[in-house]
Amino acid sequence: MKPRPPLPPFTEETARLKVQAAEDAWNSRDPERVSLAYTEDTEWRNRAEFLHGRAAVVAFLHRKWRHEHDYRLKKTLWAFNGNRIAVRFEYEYHDDSGQWYRAHGNENWEFDELGYMKFRYASINEQPIRESDRTFLWDREKLSRTAPVPEPKVAASPQLFFETINAFQKSGALKAAVELGLFSAVGGTPSTAAEIAARCQCPERGIRILSDNLAILGFLTKDGSHYALTPSSAAFLDRHSRAYFGDAVKFLLAPGLTEAFADLASTIRRGRLHTTEHGTTAPDHPAWIEFARTMGPMMAPAANGAADLVPLDPSRDTRVLDISASHGAFGIAFAKRNPRAHLTALDWGAVLAITEENAAAAGLANRFSKIVGDAFTAELGSDYDAVLVPNFLHHFSAAECTRFLRRVHAALRPGGRVVIVEFVPDENRVTPPPAASFSLVMLGTTPEGDAYTFGEYRGMLNTAGFREPQLHPLPPTVQSAVIAAAS
Repeated sequence: MKPRPPLPPFTEETARLKVQAAEDAWNSRDPERVSLAYTEDTEWRNRAEFLHGRAAVVAFLHRKWRHEHDYRLKKTLWAFNGNRIAVRFEYEYHDDSGQWYRAHGNENWEFDELGYMKFRYASINEQPIRESDRTFLWDREKLSRTAPVPEPKVAASPQLFFETINAFQKSGALKAAVELGLFSAVGGTPSTAAEIAARCQCPERGIRILSDNLAILGFLTKDGSHYALTPSSAAFLDRHSRAYFGDAVKFLLAPGLTEAFADLASTIRRGRLHTTEHGTTAPDHPAWIEFARTMGPMMAPAANGAADLVPLDPSRDTRVLDISASHGAFGIAFAKRNPRAHLTALDWGAVLAITEENAAAAGLANRFSKIVGDAFTAELGSDYDAVLVPNFLHHFSAAECTRFLRRVHAALRPGGRVVIVEFVPDENRVTPPPAASFSLVMLGTTPEGDAYTFGEYRGMLNTAGFREPQLHPLPPTVQSAVIAAAS
């Protein structure tokens, strides 16, 4: 992992910088951003809850901020010594009912030599307050406080420029490691470069250099001459893991997608794609076959989370329509949780062959049917209890999305629900970064697609006749579910 300055041992100045950086990150309410300040195996005690590892931290923060609204936080340095910092903090928020709270707490932090927080122990008490008693009143979108806090002095540096312009090298390194089976070759046994090279049947020099860079990037750890998998790499990049999704590089780095960014300036200058007229929205685009083959495991957490949010009536037969079904993960998750549900999948014919295969493997062959064709023109049917729209609307303009949602509304029974799964940025369109940056993917690969905010989805749904749209984060993923009922 790269150093994360300021590094211990701390001075008063660098300790204050560390505290200010933590305050800024927590005020973003971006769990992924916050987690980057901690070691992969970080240990937390938050009140009476004990957490281990970054993934647990991200899940905890998603859960926390799902119910803590208009959150504002102030941290203050209390003491420091060596690689440890003590902090006092206060924050204010309101819950789903509108009741406001003020929390007071103390934190003890311990950092490793690279500047990442290894231990965080927090004791917190809170009390209900009236809205008129609030003291943190700065505009959260602008992060400007009524009592200004001096900005830390940061020297100008070209580091970000070089890291960004050379980011293709990191993608290339990860792609090579997956294609060579390097993560599986390491497995659960710390290994030297020579041992990994023998298992991958490659010369040692290339494996050593690649492994060192994977350690720099955070995919491996290195102790002396031995490399080992991080917990995330073991879960998702070792082929022996049930959660493996390394093959997703075949879709994510497919030439048809990467070439779209080779001349992005031309796309922006002309106001249309520089590669093809329709990009990935073209009928039967071959990219979606690879997507269906490789992306299912990556989508499983979001699919399971969405299914948990919308239980169907267990006392009768129910119907679920999965739009742009692809790998089928979302529809399959709903069908498995609802034994009396019949699943109908809609997609292009070649893609649906993969959907059908996955549904059969899940034991759903006798509860599965399909609709082949364009989601905007195919006959959808009617009387559905739920219509799933995962990772689809971002490809189109807001007007086209609204037109499509009217079709969905007509296909639902009264009270039936549409379940949209998307990358949903905050209203400022720059946070949280993983969701907000998805707009760039749409700029490069679609004629009119975008990453829409919840406010925009709410407007589309209301115009299409839906009521009470609700936004639900789907931790530990960066996606959210937007759910609304047909009136």
